[in-house]
Amino acid sequence: MIERWPPTQYVRPFAAIGVCGGYTTWSTFMTDTVLLVREHRAAMAGVYLAATLGCGLAATVAGIALGRLWPVARRRGADLDLQPEPVSAG
Repeated sequence: MIERWPPTQYVRPFAAIGVCGGYTTWSTFMTDTVLLVREHRAAMAGVYLAATLGCGLAATVAGIALGRLWPVARRRGADLDLQPEPVSAG
Protein backbone atom coordinates (compact mmCIF):
# COMPACT_ATOMS: atom_id res chain seq x y z
CA MET A 1 0.00 0.00 0.00
CA ILE A 2 2.83 2.40 0.78
CA GLU A 3 4.37 1.75 -2.66
CA ARG A 4 1.16 2.85 -4.41
CA TRP A 5 0.28 5.85 -2.24
CA PRO A 6 2.46 8.16 -0.21
CA PRO A 7 2.52 7.41 3.51
CA THR A 8 -0.24 9.23 5.37
CA GLN A 9 -1.70 9.32 8.83
CA TYR A 10 -4.39 6.92 7.62
CA VAL A 11 -2.23 3.83 7.01
CA ARG A 12 -2.11 2.71 10.63
CA PRO A 13 -5.86 3.20 11.30
CA PHE A 14 -6.64 1.32 8.08
CA ALA A 15 -4.52 -1.62 9.16
CA ALA A 16 -5.57 -1.57 12.82
CA ILE A 17 -9.26 -0.89 12.42
CA GLY A 18 -9.96 -2.15 8.92
CA VAL A 19 -8.00 -5.38 8.81
CA CYS A 20 -8.21 -6.36 12.48
CA GLY A 21 -11.84 -5.27 12.69
CA GLY A 22 -12.69 -7.36 9.65
CA TYR A 23 -10.91 -10.35 11.12
CA THR A 24 -12.74 -10.16 14.44
CA THR A 25 -16.09 -9.62 12.70
CA TRP A 26 -15.55 -12.71 10.52
CA SER A 27 -14.41 -14.72 13.53
CA THR A 28 -17.54 -13.82 15.49
CA PHE A 29 -19.74 -14.57 12.49
CA MET A 30 -18.28 -18.07 12.13
CA THR A 31 -18.35 -18.73 15.88
CA ASP A 32 -22.04 -17.82 16.05
CA THR A 33 -22.78 -20.10 13.10
CA VAL A 34 -20.92 -23.04 14.65
CA LEU A 35 -22.68 -22.53 17.98
CA LEU A 36 -26.07 -22.61 16.26
CA VAL A 37 -25.17 -25.88 14.53
CA ARG A 38 -23.92 -27.40 17.81
CA GLU A 39 -27.22 -26.45 19.45
CA HIS A 40 -28.99 -28.48 16.72
CA ARG A 41 -30.31 -25.34 15.06
CA ALA A 42 -28.83 -25.97 11.62
CA ALA A 43 -31.77 -24.37 9.81
CA MET A 44 -31.29 -21.15 11.79
CA ALA A 45 -27.54 -21.29 11.07
CA GLY A 46 -28.30 -21.59 7.36
CA VAL A 47 -30.69 -18.65 7.46
CA TYR A 48 -28.12 -16.64 9.42
CA LEU A 49 -25.39 -17.43 6.89
CA ALA A 50 -27.57 -16.69 3.87
CA ALA A 51 -29.01 -13.47 5.30
CA THR A 52 -25.65 -12.13 6.44
CA LEU A 53 -23.87 -12.92 3.17
CA GLY A 54 -26.83 -11.72 1.09
CA CYS A 55 -27.06 -8.41 2.94
CA GLY A 56 -23.29 -7.96 2.75
CA LEU A 57 -23.26 -8.52 -1.00
CA ALA A 58 -26.24 -6.21 -1.47
CA ALA A 59 -24.48 -3.49 0.53
CA THR A 60 -21.35 -3.96 -1.59
CA VAL A 61 -23.31 -3.64 -4.84
CA ALA A 62 -25.13 -0.57 -3.50
CA GLY A 63 -21.84 1.02 -2.44
CA ILE A 64 -20.28 0.43 -5.84
CA ALA A 65 -23.37 1.86 -7.59
CA LEU A 66 -23.36 4.94 -5.37
CA GLY A 67 -19.63 5.40 -5.94
CA ARG A 68 -20.18 5.35 -9.69
CA LEU A 69 -22.80 8.08 -9.34
CA TRP A 70 -20.20 10.42 -7.84
CA PRO A 71 -19.63 13.38 -10.17
CA VAL A 72 -17.06 12.57 -12.86
CA ALA A 73 -15.38 15.99 -12.70
CA ARG A 74 -14.72 15.55 -9.01
CA ARG A 75 -13.29 12.07 -9.58
CA ARG A 76 -10.97 13.33 -12.33
CA GLY A 77 -9.75 16.13 -10.09
CA ALA A 78 -8.89 13.66 -7.36
CA ASP A 79 -7.02 11.48 -9.85
CA LEU A 80 -4.95 14.46 -10.99
CA ASP A 81 -3.82 15.11 -7.42
CA LEU A 82 -2.24 11.64 -7.29
CA GLN A 83 -0.15 12.15 -10.43
CA PRO A 84 3.56 12.85 -9.81
CA GLU A 85 4.87 16.26 -10.77
CA PRO A 86 6.76 16.30 -14.12
CA VAL A 87 10.51 16.62 -13.70
CA SER A 88 12.23 19.25 -15.82
CA ALA A 89 15.45 18.35 -17.62
CA GLY A 90 17.29 21.45 -16.51
